[in-house]
Amino acid sequence: MQETEGRRILLVDTCHSGNAFNSRLVKDSADGSIVVISATDSSSFAQELPELKHG
Repeated sequence: MQETEGRRILLVDTCHSGNAFNSRLVKDSADGSIVVISATDSSSFAQELPELKHG
């Protein structure tokens, strides 16, 4: 990815998406190389209505 030109966006839409972050992802997002949008942070989780059945 470092050799590619362009913008990068990472969407992490899971119940525990905050746990997807690692040190490289944090560094890349801090220097503007990547934009991260996640459903939650590492200390929370997203909730969904059971009747939606994971939809």
